[in-house]
Amino acid sequence: MNNKVLGIAVWGIGEHAQRNILPAINESKKIQLIGITTRNELVRKDVVSKWDCMSWDDPDDMLNDTNIDIVYIATPVAFHYEQCVKVLEAGKHLWCEKLLTSTLAQTESLIKLSEARQLALCEALMYQYHPQFESVKEILKSNEIGEIKSINARFGFPHLSTDNYRYDLESGGGALTDAGVYPLSAALCLTQEYPVNIVSNIEEYGNYGIDDFGIALLKFPSKLSIVAEWCFGCSYRNEIIIWGEEGLVIVERAFSKPATFESKIIIQKSNGKTIETKIQPSNHFVSMFDAFCNAISNEHERCRIRDISNAQARLINEIRK
Repeated sequence: MNNKVLGIAVWGIGEHAQRNILPAINESKKIQLIGITTRNELVRKDVVSKWDCMSWDDPDDMLNDTNIDIVYIATPVAFHYEQCVKVLEAGKHLWCEKLLTSTLAQTESLIKLSEARQLALCEALMYQYHPQFESVKEILKSNEIGEIKSINARFGFPHLSTDNYRYDLESGGGALTDAGVYPLSAALCLTQEYPVNIVSNIEEYGNYGIDDFGIALLKFPSKLSIVAEWCFGCSYRNEIIIWGEEGLVIVERAFSKPATFESKIIIQKSNGKTIETKIQPSNHFVSMFDAFCNAISNEHERCRIRDISNAQARLINEIRK
């Protein structure tokens, strides 16, 4: 295991990066923030002052810095592919906000490039590294509620301000790419399979020029069915419900939660017994970064993370059709 503290730079400093990414980098013992690059001069000055790091006007100058081992891409999806190519061609390990790219072809291209350069390519879906999600996977293995018949995963929220990049199609906005990736990726991670049958529907209910609702029924080789739903402009839902022959598993706040939040898993058995397991607060961004650091020195883990991104890109591509 490589115990070296790795240098990281963040490309793109929006609200999410300032609220979640920079604090998590600071908390991690495996990485050190070297600097940031953003076109916003005021944000650049504020971040440099707060986090005592370097900044670059020109991303090429950042990529030429030999102190940087990793670049974290935190820009809108439409810009990811071009920026990710530059990162990999500069010989840096790549960590990137979801979605990795706008198209399946772009994702496959990045995977090939990262493999050729022997560099880590990690897509940031932080919930997968929270103890709550790890516990859900263990419950599925344990046969706690007997044979699993179906899983329903939902992520959606009321409309945001329309000047948010999520409502800009040219920036890669839309509910599928922003919210849908969570329940869809959970379906792939919980089954560790790719669906043999996909029935889906995407809607544009508002006048925003983007998709704001979607639903997919996924049938897997194991005969398990999963319903994934996502939405902009709905009441807040953030859950996974697992229906088995002997009860339900209810996972509240399954995808997004503050580092201080005490989450839980509720098992409702058919015999009337209810088991509530509390999960201690955890910063899933820090856990994700630590796992990504391990992948840098572990080829098997690098391949596993790439495979997840490839499967997600394939699934989203088919749903778009």
